[in-house]
Amino acid sequence: MARFFSIEDMKAKDIMSTDVVKADCGEVLSELLGQMKKSDVYELPVLEKGKLVGVVSYSALLKRRQFPLSSEARTVMVSAPEVDEDDSVAHIAEALISSDLRAVPVTRRSKLVGMVSRGDIVRNLSGVKELSSLRVSDIMTPSPVTVGEKDNIEHARQAMMSLDERSVPVVDPGGRLVGVIGARDIVQLVESQRERRNSRPLGDRVDLNITVDSVMSSPAVALSPDAPLSEALALMAKNRISNVMVADRDRPVGVIGQADVLEYLTSLKEREGMYLNITGLDDHDPDTYDGIYSIVEKAMKRVMNLARPQTMTMHIARHNARGDVSKHSIRVRLQTRKGLYLASAFDWDVFSATDDAMRKLERQIRREADRVKAKPHKKGIVD
Repeated sequence: MARFFSIEDMKAKDIMSTDVVKADCGEVLSELLGQMKKSDVYELPVLEKGKLVGVVSYSALLKRRQFPLSSEARTVMVSAPEVDEDDSVAHIAEALISSDLRAVPVTRRSKLVGMVSRGDIVRNLSGVKELSSLRVSDIMTPSPVTVGEKDNIEHARQAMMSLDERSVPVVDPGGRLVGVIGARDIVQLVESQRERRNSRPLGDRVDLNITVDSVMSSPAVALSPDAPLSEALALMAKNRISNVMVADRDRPVGVIGQADVLEYLTSLKEREGMYLNITGLDDHDPDTYDGIYSIVEKAMKRVMNLARPQTMTMHIARHNARGDVSKHSIRVRLQTRKGLYLASAFDWDVFSATDDAMRKLERQIRREADRVKAKPHKKGIVD
């Protein structure tokens, strides 16, 4: 008989990597990219006089492409949350989500002692009792946005940025799943072109008209929506990938990724109220955040007794700018005690878009509550 343990019993020191590849704040970007590629890591902790001062991240470089290869680490690094070696995996999951990093530094008395990555967590979840009964369909993101195999790389990059995803499924003209393209594929392509052109700014004159099928991974690693979650975790660990495609009759119907798993783990952390993480909003005006928080808070209070909201991730993307005004698309994932709810909205006003998305979630939750009264149902994703 399998033996299971609680997620709160697993600490950072139990799963962290102690053989850490580090960078000095004065090292240049070309050297950093070489280290990351050689060591197969997505983040490098940056030290100054032995003290942790930041992290160089692949995803941050992808979003901000105008860095010369001669840029020093101190100019391209991002801040990162420090995780203590005795922190629980649920706490680490929250730190990874809030920082939008794939790995975070682990400290002991403020000294860097290791790194914990999303992969480190996924590889150690096989015995966690809170996940033992889940299936892929319980936490996957359904109806994924796809790119065509003959689309160009820039189209794929824009799709990933607008969705806040690190990989997207690739389909043939008939809509069949044929591969996957990831952010790292594109960064490495840009890097190789830059090396040939010698020190031009990252993203300047890089040829992104190359077709997706020339750099995608094929065939895609995929499974059925009815598969146990443990199979998805095993595939991620075995293939060292962050996302597994979910297919039905060769058609992509979902994506399950490390981020989805971490979000679920975050929902298991004991806390007062709901955890909210907003990404993609580069407007640092506190009034914007306060307005969004207020709309979300009011909506969640209306459904608190129906679904017990636990975590919400909201990604905001801007489109079709007219001067200082842009249209906003919003994608929301709400994890509750009753299951996973998804909604999206589109509006010129970010507050109107947020309110629209919240009302869509509320309608889904109330509809589900009414269905429960009439007929018991299997816990899972609510369309």
